[in-house]
Amino acid sequence: MAPLTIELKWSSKRFTFQFEDENELEKTTVRELKAKCQKVTEVKSDFIKLLANGAVMRNDEMTLADYNIRDRAKVMMMGSLQKNKKESHEQEVLIKLQSIRPKIGRALAALEDYQLTVEGYLVKAERDVKKTERLLYHGRGLGEELMQILMQLDTLLCESLSQAIRQERKDNVNTVQGLLDRLDNIKRKL
Repeated sequence: MAPLTIELKWSSKRFTFQFEDENELEKTTVRELKAKCQKVTEVKSDFIKLLANGAVMRNDEMTLADYNIRDRAKVMMMGSLQKNKKESHEQEVLIKLQSIRPKIGRALAALEDYQLTVEGYLVKAERDVKKTERLLYHGRGLGEELMQILMQLDTLLCESLSQAIRQERKDNVNTVQGLLDRLDNIKRKL
């Protein structure tokens, strides 16, 4: 006797599941069918929704017989390969953190240039009021850039993320705050 089958349709793909006999088919639970779906589609079973005979198979403990699934039945699957919301959010935060790092590096380089310029200006015996104003104005611009970076870091919600990502965000915040303090010290000299 040929094995019994169920055809799974997911997106444009089709998969066939085989069962030894009618008893195995009827006693298989929705949870077990989702596990089979996960193996072939790589979609986590928690994110799989199955439909058959016009009904959503909501109860994972019910059997296929409870949903009137028989040999050669067609089951439609809805689900996404997106790992899960937490992992997806972690990826998103990590990408944003990676995009902020170069901004911090550029701000540090600009601050070091600014510090050299201010120190060079301060060693001169005679000070020009307009030059002092320009240097202060430039310092305010650097401060704005650093504040924008801090605001970007503030938008990253990290309470549910891994310790490593939270620590990286915290380190970046501390670095930027340190740069702001350094900038304030430089501007005070003017």
